[in-house]
Amino acid sequence: ATNLGCWDIVRLLLGRQDVDPNGQGTGAPLITAVKKNDVSMARLLLTNPKTKINPADSNGDVPLQIALEKGYLEMALLLMVDERSDVNTTFNTGWSPLQLAASTGNETMVRVLLSDPNIRMNAQNHRGWTALHVAMYKDFVVIARIL
Repeated sequence: ATNLGCWDIVRLLLGRQDVDPNGQGTGAPLITAVKKNDVSMARLLLTNPKTKINPADSNGDVPLQIALEKGYLEMALLLMVDERSDVNTTFNTGWSPLQLAASTGNETMVRVLLSDPNIRMNAQNHRGWTALHVAMYKDFVVIARIL
């Protein structure tokens, strides 16, 4: 229903106690909404307290990771402000959200992540690199200055 944008069916299913809002296997409705950049559908899914914020797709990617990689700013913001979200999580790549945002050169997303009081600026990936190292390696001077 999420894939087809069937709002009424999604609302109906979210209201049922016997329906898992996370779907089966790697076909999590939230993943589908994020990949389609359907912010309204993702917002609807997140109204259900049983919706998991970090279901993984078949590649092991989670919603915030996908939104950051694709540059879906509004989607990433929606996921970040959810109380179930952890801005310091480590993705399957070994990178944090801040490192990933720095690697894509997304200045706005870097600023948004830095505005979170819980962000760990000096978190290191599997190579020992921080977001600043990543920005410098990619030659993103503006991002490096922000960091």
